[in-house]
Amino acid sequence: MTSKLSYSKYIKEDIQRRGWLAALSWVLLLFGGTFNTVLALENRFSSGDAIANYEQLRIDFPGMLNGANAMQVTLFIFLLAILCAATGYSYLHSAEKIDFYHSLPVTRPQWFRISYVSGILIFLVPYLVSVFCTLLVGWSKNILTTKVLIDSCIAILGGILAFLVIYQITILAMMLTGKLVTGVLAALVLIFYGNMVWGLSSSLTSAFFKTYCSSHPLTDAFV
Repeated sequence: MTSKLSYSKYIKEDIQRRGWLAALSWVLLLFGGTFNTVLALENRFSSGDAIANYEQLRIDFPGMLNGANAMQVTLFIFLLAILCAATGYSYLHSAEKIDFYHSLPVTRPQWFRISYVSGILIFLVPYLVSVFCTLLVGWSKNILTTKVLIDSCIAILGGILAFLVIYQITILAMMLTGKLVTGVLAALVLIFYGNMVWGLSSSLTSAFFKTYCSSHPLTDAFV
């Protein structure tokens, strides 16, 4: 039976094994995300009416924390989720690595949880530090109000949830495939498959069915 101390030890060793990814996560989220957000705030303050900018910034600020109003943050979350899952479960595609990890005094479900938790921590710790620094910048600029703070907390949870969804899908793809590149490509297909089907279904129905209407006319009459 593996103790809690052994779990923390294996998680720490797994994070150290992927030290390059942990460093990349800090650089992308802290310097890329927070620094670019600060620059965007400064640009908004330096242009136009200051009072109008304050009102609009209080609306847009929560979206800067999870990528809704900051495209670079969305890309970072997406990229890190795929990398954390791919590097954490790439050993499944190597017989030598599987033999090595299974020789350790840890069961397969326990090692799965160790890789799972370490992958989340590689993203979660830099992300929380990054959004905390961004919140401090917003507080120093008098952007934060009670409502903005609540919306920001919801946005942070949304960013974490987006990471977990992509993370889980990529892990599933890595377990179903036998190659690293194939696993990443399969993860991309699973992630974008729903949007592709939705986009094709609406465009194809409007192209092949002359009576197709995207909204109900009776509903539009009461709006």
